[in-house]
Amino acid sequence: MFVYMPPGTMPVALMLQHGPMIRTWLRLFVKSMLAAYLPKRPHAEYRPVIETIDPPARYLVEAYQDWCGVARPDALTVPPHLFCQWGLSPALRMFDQSPYNLAEVINQGVSMRVYAPLPAGRRLIVRASLESIIESGGVTQVAVRITTGTAEQPERVVAILHSAFLKPGASQRAAMTKPFKAATKAWAFSGHWQAEPGDGRQFALLTGDFNPIHWLDSAGRKSPFGRTVLQGLGMFARTYEQLARQGRIREIEVRFQRPVPLPSGVLAVETAPAADNGWHVVRLVDADQRACLTGRYR
Repeated sequence: MFVYMPPGTMPVALMLQHGPMIRTWLRLFVKSMLAAYLPKRPHAEYRPVIETIDPPARYLVEAYQDWCGVARPDALTVPPHLFCQWGLSPALRMFDQSPYNLAEVINQGVSMRVYAPLPAGRRLIVRASLESIIESGGVTQVAVRITTGTAEQPERVVAILHSAFLKPGASQRAAMTKPFKAATKAWAFSGHWQAEPGDGRQFALLTGDFNPIHWLDSAGRKSPFGRTVLQGLGMFARTYEQLARQGRIREIEVRFQRPVPLPSGVLAVETAPAADNGWHVVRLVDADQRACLTGRYR
């Protein structure tokens, strides 16, 4: 159902959809400011975080579909990658059980498998749990599993967030991921998109991912990137929708190789056959053919 929004009220309405995420960000911000005074926490048991949530408002879903470039919006379903709107808060709360400083986390990529569409207008069951944790060479790699579904089918969409924490003195280069390789050097053009200066702010309003390096110029300049950059999950969502124009995607996994600056210029989505049967490799490249994202899908 269409909901009229008077001019200027849409950002406020969108903010009201992210209460849990905003509270989580505020708690993490306060903890990061007090990190030097808080006792060091030992390794925790990483208890899963499970909750039942109200469906996202229709005006938020429609605005998100428009931002992502969904070719054929469906009023009966919700895009599977919108899990970031309701899934990041429980994922961060699960992370918060760890001894690591969440202010220093690096988003390495995401995997997602779609078992069934997410119905619009229905309450959803969300579960965040630890998938794996690996410590090596000054880097701790953590994978968090986020499942979303309904009472009768709890695992309709399963996403895994791949992150890394750096120990003091470790180089960010140590946390870089290896790109996915294609079985051929012949890449096919599969679509394009580009990021505008305000896209970091808009994605934050749509999903609750309010890390200031994506929308606040002063924070972006102080970050390792030297400027504001698009959220990795925003890069993932737009690339996914370019691929979805060619057919249904059952499974996809990507790694973030290079941030997308704001603004970005035109970015090309290219695909090629993979060595593994049934898979295709995808990459997102800038005008200089530098890969911002690599992955595979089927």
